Amino acid sequence: MSALGKITESCTPPDYARADYRAERYRMQRKTWELLPNRGRLTACCNALNTGPGDKGYATIRKVTEFTGEYCTFQGVMRCGSLWTCPICAPIVAKRRAKEIAHAIDQAHQKGQKVLFVTFTFRHQRNETLQDNLKAMSTARAKFWAGNPATRLKTRFGIVGRITATEVTHGEENGWHPHIHELIFVDQYADETELSNVFFDRWSAIATKCGLGTPIRERGVTVRHVCDSVEAISKYAVFGSELASTELTSAHTKQGRKGGRTPWELLRDATNGDKRSAWLWKEFAEAFYGRATVYWSKGLKDLYSIEELSDEDHLNGEDQELEQHQEVIKLYKFDLYLLRKYKARNGALQIAELLGERGVRAFLNQLLELDRAEREAYRKRLAAQFRNVQTRELIPTSALPRHALRMPALGRHSKTRSNQYVN
Repeated sequence: MSALGKITESCTPPDYARADYRAERYRMQRKTWELLPNRGRLTACCNALNTGPGDKGYATIRKVTEFTGEYCTFQGVMRCGSLWTCPICAPIVAKRRAKEIAHAIDQAHQKGQKVLFVTFTFRHQRNETLQDNLKAMSTARAKFWAGNPATRLKTRFGIVGRITATEVTHGEENGWHPHIHELIFVDQYADETELSNVFFDRWSAIATKCGLGTPIRERGVTVRHVCDSVEAISKYAVFGSELASTELTSAHTKQGRKGGRTPWELLRDATNGDKRSAWLWKEFAEAFYGRATVYWSKGLKDLYSIEELSDEDHLNGEDQELEQHQEVIKLYKFDLYLLRKYKARNGALQIAELLGERGVRAFLNQLLELDRAEREAYRKRLAAQFRNVQTRELIPTSALPRHALRMPALGRHSKTRSNQYVN
């Protein structure tokens, strides 16, 4: 039995639920590389060293300790920041965005303001493209909040600001269903029923002019009050109802209603081999490319003392926070190459959780030996192709293609690479 097998026998079982979820996200990420091969940052996500601020020339595996348990994750790797399409980066930024929104809600309640969760929808049909509906919906939203009528609306209900997010689901019966969620911060005396009626009348008129059809009264505009009770918020999350600080930012964990599927569910089905889901998800990725995930109205973050941070700032902040946790092992450029080649990122993290540094070194050593064996077999196959059939003599090494003999560089620490795999 190998040394790695001996160590495994005396280890504590891992958190399999977390490991399965993490493995699924890595599989989904690999599917995005296949569907969107021309997006370089997406294909390099978690597979290359971070060359931004704080670049150390290596990445690490860190053991994070939280009240829910311990787990391992990568730190110092490149993050693509593709929040619409990357199942690795999206949950990280969504979690931090949700904290900002929750802080704004708390601040609003402390100031005696009311927070309303408003959803704008419109009629849609199966034969309509997502790109066209998004363009018309964006135009309608811009017109809704523009001009003197919008100014009078803000004055009437004491609207101090809003947070906007766009969401979309797909149903086999009616096709794409994009809609708008807004958190609207209003005066505490604003009447919700009156606001709902006024909003619907204005939205219905604008949506019709923009070619979206006349919305249905019961669904065109829905208004709900956001309670500041922690217990109420947890109940909303459990029963799947729209929770402001969750639904606005966590579409990567949300499930569609009434047979509709979210983009992440489409990607999951595409990963499992559904070609139609793959085609639909690719349409979604192209339609939402370059769009903001969450929009704050001007001055709202300053009002609630929230720092202005980009998605990249959130990813870098998450990476810096990980430096406070225990380092398990350093990973260099060639290590990340091996983990990607053999689809072993989740395996490396599981071994780190179970066996620590010693186990990961043994695991990387096995991958290195496997890689060397494959390269040697490939070199021999190429040499056989150039064999002289008549004389049965091998062509001199100098006559072989250069790529048949070349091994990749092991990174800036190549001189010590071989010693780092020794237990």
